[in-house]
Formats: sequence, structure tokens, C-alpha cells
Amino acid sequence: MYLAKKYLGHKYVLQGNMEPCRLYSKEYIKEYVNSTYKLMQNDGHIFNLGHGILPDVSVDNAKYFINECKKVSHK
Repeated sequence: MYLAKKYLGHKYVLQGNMEPCRLYSKEYIKEYVNSTYKLMQNDGHIFNLGHGILPDVSVDNAKYFINECKKVSHK
């Protein structure tokens, strides 16, 4: 995503795909969401999962991902 932002600048809204395996760890979720938010510097960005949710991911962790995205989106 860094290269896309570097070459496209502020002109476009980018969509970042989090690797779904990160949903197994709240620590990794938080790390991804915060680092992506910092990289995008409040420019347009769409958080999403790269391949959807794996069947054995806990619902609690999926909700945590959504809530972390909401938190940084309101900054």
C-alpha cells in the first residue's frame, strides 16, 4: 500500500486488504489497523479483509477488527 500511496498521492481512495489470518490475534489486528491508518495519514482509505473470514475465526475477533477500524476512522 505504501507504493500505491506514494505514486497515487492524495488523489485516490485506496482499499487495503488485511490478511484474514491476522483475525486470530487481537494484537495483530490492532497493529494492522493502526499502521495502515498512520500510513494513510487520514486520506481516503477503505479497510477490508483480503479473502473474507476463515471459518474458525472467533466472532469476538471479527467484531474487534470492525471496532478498531471504527476507532481510527473517527480520529
